[in-house]
Amino acid sequence: MPKKTNPYDLNSNINLFLRELPDAKTSMQSVYSKELSFGENKVVLVAQQIKGANGMTWNINVC
Repeated sequence: MPKKTNPYDLNSNINLFLRELPDAKTSMQSVYSKELSFGENKVVLVAQQIKGANGMTWNINVC
């Protein structure tokens, strides 16, 4: 059973976002984003589909 993520833990939320991403090789959508709120602070996670050395992969940015 997966452990629950703390909504205020940035690391847990990033890991959850990564697990929810589809396979970059078969995804028809090239950009995914998720906005997180930590009290008054906001963080945006952006995954962009890129061509890597071994095919398509995700490039992750935290803004």
